[in-house]
Amino acid sequence: MPAAAALALCIAALTASGWLGELMEGASAVQRIPWARWAADAVTVLACAAFIVAHERLDGLLRGVWARSAKRPQLIFLLLGVAAGLGRALSCFSDALGLPAFLAGACHVMYEGCLTTLLLATLCMTSAWATRWVGLVFPAGFAFAAVLHFVLRALPSVAVAAVAPALPLACACVLARVVAGRVSDGESDAAGGSVDAASLEDVAQRRTKWSFPVRPVMLMCTYAFAFNFSLSLSEGPNPYGMLGMLLVSLVAVAVAVVLPSRYNASFLYKMALPLMVAGLVCLAFLGEGRTVAVLFANSGNVAFCLFMYITLATLCARYAVSPAWMFGIVQLANEIAGLAGMWAGQEFTAMFPVGSDGANLVMCAMVVAVVVVSTIVFNDEVVSRSFGLEPVRSAPAQGDGGPGAHGLPNPAMSYSERIVWQCTQVARRYGLTLREQEVLELMAQGMSVPDMAERASISYGTAKTHVNHIYKKLDVHSRDEAMALLYREG
Repeated sequence: MPAAAALALCIAALTASGWLGELMEGASAVQRIPWARWAADAVTVLACAAFIVAHERLDGLLRGVWARSAKRPQLIFLLLGVAAGLGRALSCFSDALGLPAFLAGACHVMYEGCLTTLLLATLCMTSAWATRWVGLVFPAGFAFAAVLHFVLRALPSVAVAAVAPALPLACACVLARVVAGRVSDGESDAAGGSVDAASLEDVAQRRTKWSFPVRPVMLMCTYAFAFNFSLSLSEGPNPYGMLGMLLVSLVAVAVAVVLPSRYNASFLYKMALPLMVAGLVCLAFLGEGRTVAVLFANSGNVAFCLFMYITLATLCARYAVSPAWMFGIVQLANEIAGLAGMWAGQEFTAMFPVGSDGANLVMCAMVVAVVVVSTIVFNDEVVSRSFGLEPVRSAPAQGDGGPGAHGLPNPAMSYSERIVWQCTQVARRYGLTLREQEVLELMAQGMSVPDMAERASISYGTAKTHVNHIYKKLDVHSRDEAMALLYREG
C-alpha cells in the first residue's frame, strides 16, 4: 500500500502543477509570451510520441527496476524533477531576475516537457507497482490535486509561483524512493501484486505488439475536445472545473472503498455521458450562469479519464501490454484533442457570440455528436472485450506451428484464443472443472465477479464460490496471484 499511496501523491502533484497557470496571472512572464505556450504544447506532444516510439526500451528499463537491478532511473527522475522545478521557477520570476523573454519562454518549455515525462513515467509505474490498488490510486490522486488547487487558490499569485516549482521536484523524489525500494508494498507485492520479473519477461516475449485501442481513445478525445471547447465559451478561469474533478474523484474513491469485492470501473464511463451532456446543454441555454456548465463538463471529462487510466493500467499489468506504448498513445491523443478543442472554441466564439441562435444550434449538434459517439462507438461489449485490444497477428516462428516446443501458444492466435488456450492448460494441470475454467477465462478478461456472474448466467454467490475454489486449487490468495500463475504456466 505505501507504494500505491506514493504514486497517488505523485499523480496529485503533477496534475495540480499542470493547472496552476491560471493562478499565477501577473506573476509569471510566460503569460506575456504567446509562442512559449505553443512551443510547450509541441514539446508535450513530442514527449508522448517519444514514449510510443521508444516503448520497448522503456519497458526494458522498467523490468530492470522491477528486478531491482537498475540504478539509473533514480538519477533520471531526480534530474527531471530538478529541471522541471528550475524551469518553473525561472519562468515565473524572470522579471525579478531580469531574464530576457526568450530565456523565460525556453524555461517554460523545459518545464512542460519534464512534467509530461514525469507524468508518463508515473502512469507506467502505476501499472506495475499499484495494480491491486489502481482503483484508488487515480481517483485519490485527482481528489488530492483538486484540494491542493483550492488551497493554492486562496494564496496570492506570487506565493503560488513560489510553491509551484516544488511540486515536480517532490514528485521526482517520491518516484526515486519508490524505485529504490524504500517505499514498497512488501516482498510479495513489490509489483503491486501482479507479475514477478521472471514471468513479466516471459509474457513480454510472448505478447509484445498490440492493436491500437481505437474506440476508447476516440471517445476520450471526444470528451477532451468537448471540455476544452466549453472552457472557451465560459466566463474565464473559475473553480467550477476543479470542483467537478473533486466530486467525481471522491465518488470513485467511495465506491472503491465501500464495494471492494464488487468494484468495477465501468460505472465511471456510464457517469461521464450524462455529465458531459449536462455541461454542453448548460453552455447553450444557461445564460449568465454559464460557468456552472464547466462543473458538469469537467466532471464528465474526469470520469472518463479515470475510467481509462484505471482500466488501461490493469490491462497493461494483466496482459503484458507495454505501459509506455499504451499511456503514450492515450496522453498524445488527449493532448491533441484538448488543443483542438481549445482552438475550435476560440474560433467559434469569434464567429458566433455566446448565447446567439447560431451558437446554441452548434452546441446542440455537439450534444448529439457526443451521445452518438458514446452509445455507438463505445459500449459494454467493447469494455468486456478488454477494449478490443488484440495481439497483432504474425507468422509462426520456425517450429511453432502449434503449442509446440516450450509449450508456448501459436503466435498467430487471436487474443481470445490465447486466453482460452492458457486457461485450458492451467485447468488440466490443476484439475479445474469446466465451469471453473469458464470463470477463470472471464477472470483473465478482467471482469469483476458481478460481470462474471452475469456472463456465465449464474448468481453472484455461485460466481464467488467458483472463484474461491479456483484460488484454493491454484494455491493463490488473490486475482493478481492467479493471473501471475496463469501467465507463468499457461
